Amino acid sequence: MQATGTTRMSARGQIVVPLAIRTSLGLKPGTDFIVVAEGDVVVLKRITAPSIREFDSVIATMREQARR
Repeated sequence: MQATGTTRMSARGQIVVPLAIRTSLGLKPGTDFIVVAEGDVVVLKRITAPSIREFDSVIATMREQARR
């Protein structure tokens, strides 16, 4: 399901993520985002910690490279 909404930037540069989007994505106060801009497009990507499986994969790759 795709949630959409509109918002407006405040004089302080703040943007409110519409409730429907916050709810559908489970966003909570304090959620961190990376902000990417290209042309007239601004993308917010939630920053999430890697899963244990992803972390273990990165560690295994780093260990292999260190052995070489």
